[in-house]
This record gives sequence, C-alpha cells and structure tokens, in this order.
Amino acid sequence: MTVALAMPGGDAWAQDKAAYEQRSVARFDQQFASLDCDRNAEVSRAEAHGNVDLTAAFDDVDIDRNGVVTKAAVDHFLTLRWGAAREE
Repeated sequence: MTVALAMPGGDAWAQDKAAYEQRSVARFDQQFASLDCDRNAEVSRAEAHGNVDLTAAFDDVDIDRNGVVTKAAVDHFLTLRWGAAREE
C-alpha cells in the first residue's frame, strides 16, 4: 500500500514563510513601540522587563552591550534572525 502525502508547492511554502516573517517583524515592532515608555526611541532592560520575547532576546539584540535597544538594533536582529526587515 502506498501512501501519498500532499505537500504544498514550493511557491506556496515560500509565500507562507515570507508572511510569517513579516508578521514576526511587525510583532517585534509593535512590542518595541509599546515598551518604549519614555518615547526616546530606545528600550532599556528595565522597560523590557516582563516582556517575554524581548527579555529573552535582549542580549542578542543589544549588540553593543550598552543596556538599551534601539530600532536600528531591532532591525539588525530581525534581519539576522528571519532575513526580513520592517516594511516601511
């Protein structure tokens, strides 16, 4: 007995992956905006405290190790992680 599995075409998978990446980027962007309490375009470790996604990745995002994360650092992280950047 032969069982055939239906696999989506490569193009459909690529579109789904791209859509997932853009949703992930948008989620990080929204979280950054909501965490930037003092609206100085930076999120400190204290501002990130309690946010599971950014707290877990804070050291990876804060590449210059100055204790704050900027939008540029988030964009760099997202490009490295998902190969995607925020759409403007």
